[in-house]
Amino acid sequence: MENKPGGSGLEQMTKEAQNVNNPHFFPDGHNLAAASQSSTMIFDFAKPLEQRLVRTLPTIPGTNHRFVVTDIAPDDQLLIGVDIHPGGSADGIYTYSMNTNEFTNIVDYGTSPIWIDGMNKVLFFHKGKILLLRRRDNSVKELDASLHVDTDIFHVLSADKRTFCYIKVESESDVWQATME
Repeated sequence: MENKPGGSGLEQMTKEAQNVNNPHFFPDGHNLAAASQSSTMIFDFAKPLEQRLVRTLPTIPGTNHRFVVTDIAPDDQLLIGVDIHPGGSADGIYTYSMNTNEFTNIVDYGTSPIWIDGMNKVLFFHKGKILLLRRRDNSVKELDASLHVDTDIFHVLSADKRTFCYIKVESESDVWQATME
């Protein structure tokens, strides 16, 4: 859709009573996961806005913590994200299966996980370090000790999943790039 001066041409995708943030499109392009202050919702774009179906994900079992999606597997069935306390702090990385509606705890620390190498590895941040988890044995290693991130914040992975950009706070804020070999 063409964006025209004054905002015409824009299309509203969600209509919720509460603010939504952290949107992630599913690879199929028909669904969107987005977080609110109380939950994460999956929006189905098969119908017009007024008739759109919204699926609210449950809280993480045994807690009142919400799951915030940070990436979606290529098959649209496995979401990865973080356990967010009501106060806003993160406490571990989980997956959520769209098929079984079950959560699985991956690690009890870290933020901003993303799938790489299909779903064989997970890239994430923890205490200024960039970490890589191999799912076959759940081993975690630091990607490169020289790649220190001052805060656990936004990053983007390239289409080929070999290069990522992240924010490194120095005396000013710049974008940095690292290649995963």
